[in-house]
Amino acid sequence: MPAPMRCRINPKYHTLLLIVVMMATGTLNTVSRKVSYQMEGRNIEGQLESYDKAWVTTFFMFLGESICLAIFYIKRCIVARNASMTPLDIATNDVTEHEQENTTILNDITHMSIYTDNAEYSPNAQKTAPTLRRSVTGSLPYWKFVLAAACFSILDLVQTTAFNIAMVYIPASAAQILRGFAIIFCLVLAIPLLKRKPEMWEIMGVCFAFLGLVLVGVATTIQEQSLGAYGSAFTTIIGVVLVISGQLFSATQFLMEEKILKNHNIDPLMVVGWEGVCGTILSLCIACPLAHVIPGDDHGSLENYANSMYMSFVNGNIIAMNLLYVLSILFFNWSGLTVGKSLTSTHRSLFDNLRSLLIWVIMIIVYYSTRHYQHPYGEPLTPYSLLELFGFGVMILGVMIHNNVRGFGTKATCRDGRRAQYKSFT
Repeated sequence: MPAPMRCRINPKYHTLLLIVVMMATGTLNTVSRKVSYQMEGRNIEGQLESYDKAWVTTFFMFLGESICLAIFYIKRCIVARNASMTPLDIATNDVTEHEQENTTILNDITHMSIYTDNAEYSPNAQKTAPTLRRSVTGSLPYWKFVLAAACFSILDLVQTTAFNIAMVYIPASAAQILRGFAIIFCLVLAIPLLKRKPEMWEIMGVCFAFLGLVLVGVATTIQEQSLGAYGSAFTTIIGVVLVISGQLFSATQFLMEEKILKNHNIDPLMVVGWEGVCGTILSLCIACPLAHVIPGDDHGSLENYANSMYMSFVNGNIIAMNLLYVLSILFFNWSGLTVGKSLTSTHRSLFDNLRSLLIWVIMIIVYYSTRHYQHPYGEPLTPYSLLELFGFGVMILGVMIHNNVRGFGTKATCRDGRRAQYKSFT
């Protein structure tokens, strides 16, 4: 029986599609998170209360990531079952190294499953089966992979909780913009961690992107202070420091994920899934209980565990936002890791920060759609919006230079593209 045809996608368009998915779902999870923070719901005492629950939000993030692990194994079982009906004679040498790097996650799982189900038809079946069991985590032993995923979860827990707390004090767009510091950290930390020497245009691109982020950040901060929408300058500074500090952990996580994905050829779904499982355990057993016992103004705690869970699962509007957040996190983290594997962590960080523009636009649309409410959501347009728009333009210019789009980076730095030996992103 002839082998089923494989669906092949041009690697360039495959990566571009992943970037679009990453930006769209990333925008969705930030907007849904911020809108939920602006909502009110019935608390455990039956009174209306703002849903500014940063610690429980981190739990929902990890819950979304953990679904990736279930998806990986469900797809693997389904494809294995289908493949068992039509045994194929597959030769490993037919797949080139280039194809292995750029095929989709589904194709990777399909081939893994076909090899497994047809091991009995191969003369080397007993040798192939142990190799297949190890292939789930590449060349890395399973226990070491789980340990690495737990470390990634700790880094993610710190930076995400810091970001969620910061969004209580500063606007969503400003918080997202300040995450741009991860670009600088990724570029600098890649030198000792990955032994990667950045090209001149990469440095220039990051500088332009960072300048754009600073312009937008300044405009947003002045705008919010003039509107009096948020607290004092002190609380704004707390929010800014929390976001920037968290990005050091985020950059470290990006780089270590890139290293393990490229060195051991592990499926991104596995990495995201196990990070989610470890993070969910850490959140439920350590982070949330710790926030509960620390004194604060949330029913006597820094964040009251019982009250936060009650509000999360009783109020319909909050349930909808949390569900949207969980689903968007699932696709955002998977696509982000895949982009980091195909390109670099700095690329991933740059594209991640491009969604600041989308977040800003959507928050404006949300505001003018709900401005007739007693408590409108989103962010309004102000005279400072022009400065924000200019900052976004500078940031996009930086991304184009860094990625050497159409040789733009080599031209901007007066470098000959042939000497640079750098392949343009497009």
